[in-house]
Amino acid sequence: MMTKLRHLPIVFALLLPALSLPVRANREEEQERSERARVRPQYEIKLTIHFLTDGKRVSHKDYSIVLGNDNGGKIRTLKKVPVELQHLKIEYVETGVKCDAKYEIKEGGLELSIELVMSSFSETEGETIAKSSLHEVQCRVEANIVPGTPTVIARLDAPDSNAGYEIEVLATPVAVRQ
Repeated sequence: MMTKLRHLPIVFALLLPALSLPVRANREEEQERSERARVRPQYEIKLTIHFLTDGKRVSHKDYSIVLGNDNGGKIRTLKKVPVELQHLKIEYVETGVKCDAKYEIKEGGLELSIELVMSSFSETEGETIAKSSLHEVQCRVEANIVPGTPTVIARLDAPDSNAGYEIEVLATPVAVRQ
């Protein structure tokens, strides 16, 4: 028994540094992430959705978000529309715009990743419950863009009509206050 206990300090001496490795690694990863967050520049991403008729721009909507961390950002502008399913049963469906965005710094610019979903009902004027078709447009784009230069990243035609959409982005560096 005494022989086994005599080796115990040696075993602890060997195991103790190994047990602290994950803690050191986590601390180093956390410091590295913190450093990246401090030096990573922020960009305002302006997303413009141009509405097209016969291929020509007729109107647009602008959305803007500032990105600067590893998590990216989300834009949500939604409306819940009541939909009559069966006799007197109503369910609410979200319509509007959902956009998720993030970027990576690449040589000569940014690699912007955007996922966009737009949906709407073709409602009858004055109706409180939607009784028409749900229209949904989705796109996922990864594009290399140059900050300060407006870039069309997608052009989509609406099904069964002469309407369409053009998606344009503009990334502008945001001055960081010191």
